[in-house]
Amino acid sequence: MNPIKADKIQFGSSSGLPHIRRSTTNELVFFDQPVGEISLSNILSERSVSEVVTVSKTTQGSDFSTIQEAVDFLPLSGGLIIIYQGTYLESISISKSVVLISRGKVVIESTDAPCLSLSSFYFKCLGLNFVLKDLLGNNNPSMIEVNSNDSTKKVYFYDCVFDNTAHPTSSFISVQTSSLFLSENKFFGTGTISVSQANTCEVLGLRLPDINLSNMIQRSYVSGSQILDITLVDSAISLSGNMNSCVGDATSNLTKEVITGEVVFDAELEKVVVFDCPLSSDSYTINLEPNTQRILPVISLKTATGFTVTFENILNETIRWSVAL
Repeated sequence: MNPIKADKIQFGSSSGLPHIRRSTTNELVFFDQPVGEISLSNILSERSVSEVVTVSKTTQGSDFSTIQEAVDFLPLSGGLIIIYQGTYLESISISKSVVLISRGKVVIESTDAPCLSLSSFYFKCLGLNFVLKDLLGNNNPSMIEVNSNDSTKKVYFYDCVFDNTAHPTSSFISVQTSSLFLSENKFFGTGTISVSQANTCEVLGLRLPDINLSNMIQRSYVSGSQILDITLVDSAISLSGNMNSCVGDATSNLTKEVITGEVVFDAELEKVVVFDCPLSSDSYTINLEPNTQRILPVISLKTATGFTVTFENILNETIRWSVAL
């Protein structure tokens, strides 16, 4: 009797239901909606490599039931932790080089304490959800807290969710010394991303929260379609996208394709425009909207911190301006 030959076995009529199929490379691939798709070879590798450990709420086929246990088990050199779907009520401390990867929807939930506390090591996180809740009234914890004394260390978060709606006085991420890299993450609630004394900070996303940078060694880069407020202290930044405001001290500077503002003339001939944050260069182009008297302005004293605009007649109106770098 010949065996039944099939490239796919599906459990149910909908394509989103669990199934087993043969991949283009003839590997056996398993799919389940909460976990996603994973090949048999990947499952075996996760179970057989000493620097790779797995975590599951059920512990069936996994090494540990808590993430902290997995972190503690890894050698000092670190390793990879595969976390299967579920909500993990933990405040995790990591002091070795670790990569966290989710299989399905993984939630790390903490109350009045950081979800992750990291110190002085390379760290990467992919696809996790972080939730911070308020119970005892801890005034201002950070969901992610990084304390390092080595500016060469780097911290990465990709495709993660940060939700502090249940703790409105908390911050999202606080980083000391380590460089921070954020890409395609989502933020729910209110809070800040704060980085100080690090080489750089790079943030890419759609809606971004407030960002505070202080005493950065190199230029930072932020790109988003909606950015709230940015505060700089002795730091340089390149911005792309829309933001509410960028405020910086005299030792900071801003690079942005276009910045806009307005200046109010109250029976005056001349006004000085001062940028909230110094620009990276005084080589920029100024555009002023036409005034009601159709008088051509004179631009003078153009520096990285602002410029002066003068009219030959007194004006009583608000003039909008834009600067292109």
